[in-house]
Amino acid sequence: MNANKEKMISLLNEWDPIKLVRRGAPADEYSSEAEMICDYINSYADFSTDELAEEIDDVFAYSFGMELYTSDLDRCKAIAEKIIVDND
Repeated sequence: MNANKEKMISLLNEWDPIKLVRRGAPADEYSSEAEMICDYINSYADFSTDELAEEIDDVFAYSFGMELYTSDLDRCKAIAEKIIVDND
């Protein structure tokens, strides 16, 4: 699987886990998170939806801290499934 950063930004903006985009943040608000998730996807040939969900959760916790980001592995799993389908 080869992840595309622009496509990833679009998916993350749609998901908007911190609700920044709907509050008027720029369209590239999640670009660094998109890059980290793309790097993960492009670095590993075989990973599960659960592993990708954990990586997404870790990326957002690292980027925004637990003050802004509330960990929710079920939501992360849902976006992980969408990412896998959209990048296949």
